[in-house]
Amino acid sequence: MGTDPRTGGVVAVAHITPIKNARQVRYWTRKDVGCPTSGVLARPVVWSGAGLARVGLSPGTAVDPEMASELLWGRHPTTGRTLRRLRTVTHDDALIDATAFAQALRERAAAAGREPVELLRSQRSKDRWKRLENGLGKRKPEPLVPIKDLDRLAKDARLPLGELYPAGVLGFARRHRDARKNGAVLGHGHTFNFVKSLSALIAIAPPWMVKVIMEEVEAVGHEVVAAAEVFVGYGVTGEQGRGHLAARIEGEGLLAVMNPHAQARPTKGHPGDPSLHLHVTFVNAIWCRDSVWRSFGSSGQDLRRYNAVLGEFAKARLRARLHDRLGIRFERDPKTRESEAVGIPLKLREAWSKRSKAIRAKAGPGASAARRRVVAVQLAQVERRRQGRRVWDPVVLLDLWRTEARTTAGDLDQAVATTAPGRPRTRPAEPTMEEVLARLWLPRRAAVRRKGCERREVLAAVIATYPDNLRSLDQAQQMTDRIIAEVFTLLPVKSGTHWIETERYRVPPDLVATSKNPLHWNDPRRPSRGSTPATTAAGLRRARLDRARPPLPLALPSPVQPEPRPGPAPRPVAADRTDQVQLDLGLDAVAAVPVVPPDRFGQLTIEDAIAEATAERPHKMTGDLELAEQVAAAEEALAQAEQDAADHELDALQRLADADAGLGDLAVALRRRRSALAAAAALKTEALALLDRAAGERRQAVAERKRAAGLQELHGRRWLPLGGDRDKAARLIQDPGKPLDPEAAARITRKGLPKHIERLERSAKDRDDAAEVMKTTAKNLTEAARTEAGRVHDTVEAALLEARFTEGEIEDQDGAARAADTAAARAKHDQDATADAPKVANARQALERLRTEVDLRARMTARQRVDEEQERRRAREEERAALGARPASRAVRARGQQAKHPGSGQSPSGVKR
Repeated sequence: MGTDPRTGGVVAVAHITPIKNARQVRYWTRKDVGCPTSGVLARPVVWSGAGLARVGLSPGTAVDPEMASELLWGRHPTTGRTLRRLRTVTHDDALIDATAFAQALRERAAAAGREPVELLRSQRSKDRWKRLENGLGKRKPEPLVPIKDLDRLAKDARLPLGELYPAGVLGFARRHRDARKNGAVLGHGHTFNFVKSLSALIAIAPPWMVKVIMEEVEAVGHEVVAAAEVFVGYGVTGEQGRGHLAARIEGEGLLAVMNPHAQARPTKGHPGDPSLHLHVTFVNAIWCRDSVWRSFGSSGQDLRRYNAVLGEFAKARLRARLHDRLGIRFERDPKTRESEAVGIPLKLREAWSKRSKAIRAKAGPGASAARRRVVAVQLAQVERRRQGRRVWDPVVLLDLWRTEARTTAGDLDQAVATTAPGRPRTRPAEPTMEEVLARLWLPRRAAVRRKGCERREVLAAVIATYPDNLRSLDQAQQMTDRIIAEVFTLLPVKSGTHWIETERYRVPPDLVATSKNPLHWNDPRRPSRGSTPATTAAGLRRARLDRARPPLPLALPSPVQPEPRPGPAPRPVAADRTDQVQLDLGLDAVAAVPVVPPDRFGQLTIEDAIAEATAERPHKMTGDLELAEQVAAAEEALAQAEQDAADHELDALQRLADADAGLGDLAVALRRRRSALAAAAALKTEALALLDRAAGERRQAVAERKRAAGLQELHGRRWLPLGGDRDKAARLIQDPGKPLDPEAAARITRKGLPKHIERLERSAKDRDDAAEVMKTTAKNLTEAARTEAGRVHDTVEAALLEARFTEGEIEDQDGAARAADTAAARAKHDQDATADAPKVANARQALERLRTEVDLRARMTARQRVDEEQERRRAREEERAALGARPASRAVRARGQQAKHPGSGQSPSGVKR
């Protein structure tokens, strides 16, 4: 994590995930948060934040997952009272794809010569249509709209939806038209990653040192939450947008759950490498000064802006705390630009990066960050299924890690003693502004973009320059303010948001150079003092600013030396720093035009003469035999091009015939999908029937147990008198619904009741077993139905819905598929015809040029043919002479030297005698 050399500066050192559903709530409120925890490496999950007092909690106390879940859902953890009303949105079952409706409305408007919005009568429908068009026009279209809105638009446009959508689809959506789901952000899950050297130190350090490090990580977590309250501890009220700006209301503090971990997720055949990180779950609620609970930081959007600041602050404060308690020193790695602990070997850090290597290997070279995140989730799911939620014994896990470290790094005790020598006697001094400027590494995207950079980006870069002496957030903020006031220029950019610190600053050219290159590197984009001054208005303004601003104090005092940074390739002088992306990608390069110099005598070469001679007649210098061969080859190429065009025409006709007969790709896919969904519907129907039968069996088992209990009560009596009790026993013994047999009732005795009780209990047990078997079979059938529906990328619910389609609806689907196949076949025919026409034309044109040359030679006189043949022969001889004048090979030169100097001390082969 940390910095990314590809972007040239500080990037987000923490992951942030919005929490929006119950599954995420369960994930972020449990102890492990998806990570394995073991023994001394596991710390208790505790509360954090200044806003806990409002809900009767205190920082540092143990977290109850149920209370944390209640807070995330916007309820009081003890009373259950609603603190914040959550926003709801239309359920997915009530959404429908509006692409077909939009296409039909556009076609009707085009036929009428009007715009689609003009066909709508109410202003409400017109506004909704504009939003729908904007959603469909995005790079990632959003075609799903609520069925309520689509019904309103269709009614207003007098466009029946029944002609555009199947009745089953419309019926399903209309049955769920009032269904709602949560659309609010419940919280934010933050994961702060620390450097690999500290993770390695935890694996090889003694238990007391591990405990100290984990305590400091927990203390750093409380500081990070306090820092987040400084930046995003506010709520907003009022309307935002359309000329309005929401008002910001300060809050009293955040609510957070903190969980430090020291073990990575398992990999194949391994329980997981040491990985020191911190999970912080922010509840999206804050008590504002107007006595109202609101979402904080514009529902967490401002938290994302300060993601890099919080991540760098967490790492810098942990470095300072560990230096104060254990004496650990940190130095910046020139490759990753991370401040690593001194004394931990590089081989050990690389050996304990198995998960990162596995993710990059599976994602493939050049995979994007989004692709790597998807692969990480897939690998985690595979390992969870393989190993389960196994918790390793801490002794076994630490022994495994120490064995791996001993194999890689050798003497571990010496490495620990070198890394953590003990509490230092003095605290490191605060760096000067000159030292911070010399180490500053701004993101390239912030340094070169036209709108400049924000204060938060400079603050993150400043925090990253502190090796082990950052005492507080105020210290970094004061240093940032000094640097901005000294070397940055405020840009006249006005923000339209209610976020804090949205001012933008122009990065000075000197700082841009030092953020990517050594201090002594001369930036070719900036002309020297003796060069020609800029003549544009922008260049003159920049020149006046550079003259008015004093030079930056970028030299470090001795003996500290800046780390070497490789300089990029020289750039054109006229390039502006805002064109950094084009410069890096080479998009601004000018194609080089090769210059062919004349020969040393100032005359044209043979190639130039041939080129000039063939300017009017391309085949003039071609011999008669070669010309005949070229004519034959051109005729064959023309025949092949015409044959390809004819084959494509036949293929297109065959595709059209197949589409008309229902054998096209879409029609076949539709039948395959219908067959799979029919099988899935049959399996699901059978599963539902089994579940109904199982429920009936269970009800009968319950009834039989009640009958057995009644008989047991009668059996407990001393005797069974004639009359009511015998009749009651007879009714309990006989199956329900049968008439009472008086003779059978008279024969009932007290001693004969146990066998009837046993029979009823055995029958109830058999019915329960049969119900369980039916339930298991129904579950298997349901899974088989899901598999069948999944083969066509659909669901069982869709299969059940299509099973109720009428013959008319099925015929409509088949007709639509045939029409789509016909349109695709015609489009393919047009595409092939468009591609074949120029090929045939070019082949015919080439053949006509050759035949023109043949006809021209046939009309020539004998003298003209002889002269041209002599000219061609002379050109070939001169070309062969030019090729034969190449320098002799090394062996030929050696033999020539030996012939000139026969008395030399080497043989012709070059070997001394």
